[in-house]
Amino acid sequence: MTKLILDYDTSHHVIRLWLNPKEYFSIHLQVSLEQLGVGHYGTIFFHDIHDMKYKLFTTKSTLWTAVGDLESYIKDTLLGKRELHRLYTKGLGYEFNQDQHKKLNGLKKLSWDGSNYLLWDTYDRPCTWLYSETGMFYFAITPLYLKKMYHVSYKVFIKNYHPYIVRMVTANDLERLLTQISELAIIMRTNTNRWRTLHGY
Repeated sequence: MTKLILDYDTSHHVIRLWLNPKEYFSIHLQVSLEQLGVGHYGTIFFHDIHDMKYKLFTTKSTLWTAVGDLESYIKDTLLGKRELHRLYTKGLGYEFNQDQHKKLNGLKKLSWDGSNYLLWDTYDRPCTWLYSETGMFYFAITPLYLKKMYHVSYKVFIKNYHPYIVRMVTANDLERLLTQISELAIIMRTNTNRWRTLHGY
């Protein structure tokens, strides 16, 4: 049996996927890792170097979907398929908020094409981005304006806008993360197939 490379907290059913030696994604499971299959749900956070914690994914979709999306984005980024093809002078997060604000208020929308770099649906969470620019790789988390969360007008929010995180990451960082994700996907598929065999599916 292949040695497990995942960082798994058995007491709290939390998996850590490391982006670099000091920052990681934590996946909070509703079952143990030994039970985790493709139909289960959970929550994903990102923990940065300053001990800040950002909720990036909740239970509206399965973890299998979330993990698959992350895996696909990493592979595409490494292959240059998520290269920024124009300059976002104020950043992807800023322009995304501007676009969403115009959309919600029936105003003329921007010529927005940045969703290609947006990982996971936003709903009421920060936006997660993965892209490459001039041969360098970037991971970013940016705020999404919701009045119920910020209790200020959009005008005030956008005037003081700044991203939470913009990290330059290496190909080795992404490949190491991809290895961890692939291991998790194997476990989920194996558990699901074992359950289906046991129950005659």
